[in-house]
Amino acid sequence: MNKKLLREADKWLKEYKKNKEFYNLLCEDIEFAEKNLIAEDKLKGISYDGIRVSKTNVVSRQVEEQVVRIFENLEQKKIYRDSLEYVLHRTEKAIECLGEEERKLIKLRYLNRESLSWQQVAFRLNRSVDNVKGKLKNRSLREFVNIYWGRSYKDFLQENTRGTLLKEK
Repeated sequence: MNKKLLREADKWLKEYKKNKEFYNLLCEDIEFAEKNLIAEDKLKGISYDGIRVSKTNVVSRQVEEQVVRIFENLEQKKIYRDSLEYVLHRTEKAIECLGEEERKLIKLRYLNRESLSWQQVAFRLNRSVDNVKGKLKNRSLREFVNIYWGRSYKDFLQENTRGTLLKEK
């Protein structure tokens, strides 16, 4: 058993809710930008006809550069959103594939609106705290890792010594 990879899975699951919220905010940002900044009827082009921008009528490129930065930033957000969506979806599918007890533990401990303590999880699963915090947690994380990558975590570590879930694509 490689504890480093299990810690990475534990860390990713602990951050899942924050990542999901960030994903939702990112989607809202992109939707706002597409609706208000680049809608066909709002941004068709920049015309400088009859506008004197300097003594010599030389147009400053600041406006164009700002517009280009907005579009580049939007494209970067879309790429990040798509990557995050993929990882979140894959995480959800891996959790769905877990056994009933493992899935319950993951949902109670990591995915609930308010994460439950190990004592609360043990009570809901009708098990001892030591059993839930030890064997069941490790088995759940091991199964999650195996399903997430579709192969054993030992094989994964041989290919990727960093073992980070966020880099999966």
